[in-house]
Amino acid sequence: MNQVMLVDDYEIFRKQLKKQVDWNNQLDFIISGEADNGWEALMALRQNPVDILVTDIKMPRLNGLELLERVQNEGLCKCVILLSEYADFEYARKGLVLGAFDYIVKPVENQSFLNVLSRAADYITKLSKAKKPEDKTAYERIAVVNCILNGTDNFENAVSHLVRKCDESVKHDFIKNGVLLAETERKIYQAVIEKNEWVALLVSDVDFICNKIIQSDNNYTTAAVFEEFLRELYTTIKTYHPSRMSALSEMVVDYILAHPFDKLTLTVISEKCFVSKAYLSHSFKTDMGRSYVEYVVGLKMQIVKKQLQETNMNMSEIAEKLHYEDYKYMGRLFKNIYGLTPSDYKKMRGMVHP
Repeated sequence: MNQVMLVDDYEIFRKQLKKQVDWNNQLDFIISGEADNGWEALMALRQNPVDILVTDIKMPRLNGLELLERVQNEGLCKCVILLSEYADFEYARKGLVLGAFDYIVKPVENQSFLNVLSRAADYITKLSKAKKPEDKTAYERIAVVNCILNGTDNFENAVSHLVRKCDESVKHDFIKNGVLLAETERKIYQAVIEKNEWVALLVSDVDFICNKIIQSDNNYTTAAVFEEFLRELYTTIKTYHPSRMSALSEMVVDYILAHPFDKLTLTVISEKCFVSKAYLSHSFKTDMGRSYVEYVVGLKMQIVKKQLQETNMNMSEIAEKLHYEDYKYMGRLFKNIYGLTPSDYKKMRGMVHP
C-alpha cells in the first residue's frame, strides 16, 4: 500500500482532497501524514518518508518548489504531485523541470485527481520492478560518450547499438527498459559534463528528460526521447567545440565557453590572445566556418533559449546578464536565428513542454 502525504496551508482543502477519491479501495493508498506548510512537511518526511507527496505550491515558510527540491535531494519521496492555481502556471512548469511527476490545477476535479494518482501509482510500480538492473551496457555507453566528445560520424550507429543493447539486457521488458534508459541517459550526461561544464548552460534539463523517459507509455516514445537528448549533446559540442581547429581558435573557444556571460567583443578576445582583430577574425572563420560574431551570437541566443524554457527571467534581465544593453536588439537577434520572438517562443514551449 502506497503512503501519501497531503500538504496545503488550508485545512479545509486537505479535508476536501481526502473526500474526493476512495484512497483505499480505488487506489490502494493510505494517507499517512498531513502538513500545513513546507517546513512542517519536510520535518515529518525526514522521520517517515512516503511514496507520494501531494503539495500546494504557495505556502508559508517553505513553498512547494523549495519542498520539492529538498525532497528530491534527500530521497524522501518517490513521486511529487503539485497543486497549482492558474496564476501559478510558471511555478508549476518549473516544478516539472525540477522533477515533479505532474501538477493539478485548483479547484481539483475528482476524475482528474484520480487519473493523476493512478498514473503515479503505475510510475511507482515501474520503479519497484526495475531497481538497479545489472550494467551490461557499459561498453556501448562509453562508445556513445566518445562519439559525443569527439564529434565522430559513427554517432548514430553507436546510439542505435546502445538502444538495442539496453532493450536486450532487460529481456525486452518495457518497464525495466525505461528505467535503464533514464539511468543511462544520466550517466552519459554526467560523463559529458565532466569534460565540458558549459554544455549544461545550453542543453535541456536532464532531470526533465529522464522523467519523460520513465513516464513514456511505449518503447517507441521512450527510445525517441532518449535518442533526441543524445543528439542534442552531440550537436551542441560539435557546434561550439569541434574536435579539429587551430590552437588559436581552440584558445578563443575555450575562453568564450568558460565566460559565456562576459562581454565577448572581438576587441576583448584579441587582446587576451595577443593577436590583431583582423588576424583572429580570419583565422577563426577559416577554422569554424562562420565568423566570430556569428559564433558568439549563436551561443548567447542558445543560452537565451534555455533561460526562457527554465526560468521566470524576463528579457530585460536576460539581456543584462548577457551584456546586451538593449533587450529589444537581443530579441531581434533571437528571432533571426529561431524565427520566433522570445515571447512567442516561450508561449510555444509553454504549450508543448509545460
